[in-house]
Amino acid sequence: MPANESAPSVKKKGRRARLIVLTLVLALVAGLGYGAYWSVDSVRASYPQTTGTLKLAGLTAPVEVKRDANGIPQLYADTDQDLFRAQGFVQAQDRFWEMDVRRHMTSGRLSEMFGSGQVETDAFLRTLGWRQVAQTEYDTKLSPETKKYLQAYADGVNAYLKGKSGKDLSVEHAALKLSEDYQPEQWTPVDSVAWLKAMAWDLRGNMQDEIDRSLMTGKLTQAQIDELYPPYPFDRNKAIVDGGKVEGGKYVAQGSTASGSSSGSGANTSTSASTGASANTGTSASTGASANTSAVDNTTVQGASAGLRTRLTSLAATLDQIPALLGPNGSGIGSNSWVVAGKYTTTGKPLLANDPHLAPQLPSVWYQMGLHCRAVSASCQYDVAGFTFSGMPGVVIGHNADIAWGMTNLGADVTDLYLEQIKPEGYVYDGKVLPFTTREEVIKVAGGPSKKITVRTTNNGPLVSDRSDELGTVGNRAPVGGAAPDRGNGYGVALRWTALDPGKSMDAVFKINRAKDWPGFRAAAAEFEVPSQNLIYADNKGATGNIGYQAPGRIPLRTTGDGRMPAPGWDSKYAWKGFIPQAELPSEFNPQRGYVVTANQAVVESGTGSGKYPYTLTTDWGYGARSQRINDLIEAKIKDSGKISTDDMRTMQMDNSSEIAALLAPMLTKISVSDPDVRSAQKLLEGWNYTQEPDSAAAAYFNAVWRNILKLSFGDKMPKELRVRDSCMNVKGNGTGPADDLAVVVRECGERGPDSAQPDGGDRWFEVVRKLVKDEKSAWWQSPALYSDQATSTRDELFARAMKDARWELTAKLGKDQSSWSWGRLHQLTLKNQTIGTEGPGALKWLLNRGPWNLGGGEATVNATGWNASSGYAVTWVPSMRMVVNLNDLDKSRWINLTGASGHAYADHYTDQTDMWAKGELLDWAFGKDAVAKATVETLTLKP
Repeated sequence: MPANESAPSVKKKGRRARLIVLTLVLALVAGLGYGAYWSVDSVRASYPQTTGTLKLAGLTAPVEVKRDANGIPQLYADTDQDLFRAQGFVQAQDRFWEMDVRRHMTSGRLSEMFGSGQVETDAFLRTLGWRQVAQTEYDTKLSPETKKYLQAYADGVNAYLKGKSGKDLSVEHAALKLSEDYQPEQWTPVDSVAWLKAMAWDLRGNMQDEIDRSLMTGKLTQAQIDELYPPYPFDRNKAIVDGGKVEGGKYVAQGSTASGSSSGSGANTSTSASTGASANTGTSASTGASANTSAVDNTTVQGASAGLRTRLTSLAATLDQIPALLGPNGSGIGSNSWVVAGKYTTTGKPLLANDPHLAPQLPSVWYQMGLHCRAVSASCQYDVAGFTFSGMPGVVIGHNADIAWGMTNLGADVTDLYLEQIKPEGYVYDGKVLPFTTREEVIKVAGGPSKKITVRTTNNGPLVSDRSDELGTVGNRAPVGGAAPDRGNGYGVALRWTALDPGKSMDAVFKINRAKDWPGFRAAAAEFEVPSQNLIYADNKGATGNIGYQAPGRIPLRTTGDGRMPAPGWDSKYAWKGFIPQAELPSEFNPQRGYVVTANQAVVESGTGSGKYPYTLTTDWGYGARSQRINDLIEAKIKDSGKISTDDMRTMQMDNSSEIAALLAPMLTKISVSDPDVRSAQKLLEGWNYTQEPDSAAAAYFNAVWRNILKLSFGDKMPKELRVRDSCMNVKGNGTGPADDLAVVVRECGERGPDSAQPDGGDRWFEVVRKLVKDEKSAWWQSPALYSDQATSTRDELFARAMKDARWELTAKLGKDQSSWSWGRLHQLTLKNQTIGTEGPGALKWLLNRGPWNLGGGEATVNATGWNASSGYAVTWVPSMRMVVNLNDLDKSRWINLTGASGHAYADHYTDQTDMWAKGELLDWAFGKDAVAKATVETLTLKP
């Protein structure tokens, strides 16, 4: 039995009841029930003071807070600790509700704020132990300097909190105060460190793919699964790095300057003594994902399919409930970044662009800020500006006076699920039964009794399968194959994840902020262990500056298995054997092509041949639709004019071209259609340029056709565990696997949440369909009458059916008159207030949420306004910010946030940037002292 001493009986109705109470309270404080006094007093009471003078205890000298017309603050101080103390104070002024929710999430304490509906989420997060790992990092790993900065930041937050509660903090806190007498605790340094764990969780790599592939074995053959995970198209979509080799304990890129290969950190920050520095200990990614090279993994999974599917289904359901603070973990989450060398820019120095694709949130996950020492010195080392996270000191993405940097998700495989044979006295490992490491956790629940759980951990990691009521008992199942031990009462599932090992990523943030050149940047990047990111770089040294790329991170080495399927935890051969040495991770400096593009494509082609990388980073890359489009745009611009401007970079960020439309639309226009209404819609695709503008009727119709193609060819063939929740259909078979009794017909409903259901329509599905369209009679095109009222057996028959279904779907959604159709009406963004604004009655959403906005762009498009084709057309992730840094004149850089600087629901800067963001516009980004002074409209002086 799972070790739950008081198993959380979690129901959404518990949370909904509490949200109804909060709605009524918010209606009161917003003046809907007791007049204007409540509206003014309770809503505006939390607005920050942004002019005049305030005392801030602990300062050694005054700090100026200069805000521009959008409320973006630039801080000026004389010491590092004064700077970060003021940063904590100012971020708390603008965003404390967001900060408070985040720290309760990362510590598994959401139930203390929102009641019993969050117990299951809290139990899972307590099992992962983010807060414990963050505490260990702070106690044993971080430098004394970093600890001083974290403490100064915490002191600034607490200075803001002193004497405040309820309406003095936010309208949301006012509601909690009245409904539960909630009082925030003091901020601690570990609250800041723990946020990096949430960031790492949402960027954790291929864990969802690992679960999905395992669940597919219940209905699809291995050959079919392989077709749905094709190899990366290296011949068509360029990797980030052209090629290179590991030589003398260092990575040497092809076409980089000597200083790029010889400078930087040569220290091996993550090497295991048990592994050779250059041995190819992993499976070659160049073979792609189409071949399951881990036969033992697959035998185990297939043999134990029933019990394992039950556990993985439960795990997937639990993951759906975890707040994805950065975005749905699927094929869409990622980012764009690119940097162009000075020889190809109109400025003569590099231009660097970045737009991370994350979940749309209100307020935005990002906070714009400048941190300036009046005079940079040993006691005050920072002059930096950019995007950071509320609740964390420093700047995450941005520039200082010398360098600029951006990030995209590398997507390295840093998680593995391990099957564990559970015994009453422990778990099996190499033929022996070992005792669990256990700890008790008490989850306090607002408005209800506390819940106590016991967390069990194996030598592979925490037993995450304990966190589901469905896993209490797993009956006798089919015998397992190979050398797997008897399953007994069922396998448990443990998680091995690099972020559960204490690291030094917080040290890296500060070191990057003050880096002045490429060697300093690489040395800082070596400590950015989790999450593993693609880092792009530019500086303003010399006549034309320099550009570079570095892949940092703690990336595991596997001697057996490839990480694509759950591994047998009872066999030590499947344990990690160390990590790829940092000095041997891919890197480039001033590549000959003159630019670097990272958009979650393959970093480098792995293998044993010439120019191939000797390690496996992952086999689950993004498939390169966005990255190759950016490559093509850059090359076309260089060929056309030879130079790229700041505005060219902005225009590229808003590119709405659809790769899958360019492939399929010409085929769709050639299909014979007899229905006049469908034919009328088909004509929209004739002459269309495949761009997804908000006002495009063709884009609306094509995307509806694409969605229906996916549903008919793949969605209706997926196991219920992957189909979107509540999508029901009659199916043949009794659910026992590929050898189902097909004489049985059952009603089966999908179980997956809308953000992670499959097929999601991302660029993996582009690649799947690109290969299948060549085979007009593939079994995937067969849609029997049981699944549809019109059976299909060929590609064109299915396409015709999809075109008809799409026509009537849009008639229902947008009306029969095609002249009124537009992609933006289907593809809408609604910004939802964090936690409280995501569920509950309409009045609650009306008070706190904003929108909708009709957007262009789409899935796997450079302007990546993502949507999940299984669940609809609503926007599920967005370019969460955009920036273009001009290394020739930093004051001519541009930036924009998704929402605004403020987290206060009725403040002027709550969503004041969103209209500009939706149009692709950028704000001026003042950096130098004179430019900041010119842009300043409000100044607050913080005094000791």
